[in-house]
Amino acid sequence: MFNFTVFDTRLKEGHCYIWTETDGHKGPNEIGTSLLDFIDKKVSEGIKEFSFYSDAPTGQNRNRMIFSMYLFASAKYKVNIHHRYNFRDELSSLEVTMKTGVMPDMASFQFPYAYSGKFPLSKNKASDIRELCKKHAIPTQYHNVYESYLNIQEATNADDEADE
Repeated sequence: MFNFTVFDTRLKEGHCYIWTETDGHKGPNEIGTSLLDFIDKKVSEGIKEFSFYSDAPTGQNRNRMIFSMYLFASAKYKVNIHHRYNFRDELSSLEVTMKTGVMPDMASFQFPYAYSGKFPLSKNKASDIRELCKKHAIPTQYHNVYESYLNIQEATNADDEADE
């Protein structure tokens, strides 16, 4: 399971975005989708100014995918977006600001899908899940959920064998 949380300091409430490793990774596509969903919900509540603060993991927050999403959201929703990245050195930071009025017309832009399907589990993880189900370490009522992850594994392996 992957988790990304956005905390609304104004309302003092957290918004948790959760997905499995068969649904996606933990990179900029997933983080950007979560942030865009959060912005969309808050815009519907009348919010026009966003300030985000984060650490600086290169693969997630501080790259062109996130920058593009901010550019898109700022143009589409006519909002201002600020994102401050904190680095290990408390004195150094980077601030990115997207302001309305200086954006190209991106309101009708559509991001392409990043993935075309589910991701298989590693063979070791699939084997461990089978063993945990067999020993009833995973309660029986949840076996169908885990079996659906294993079905992705088996379908992918069959596709790989057909390609050989």
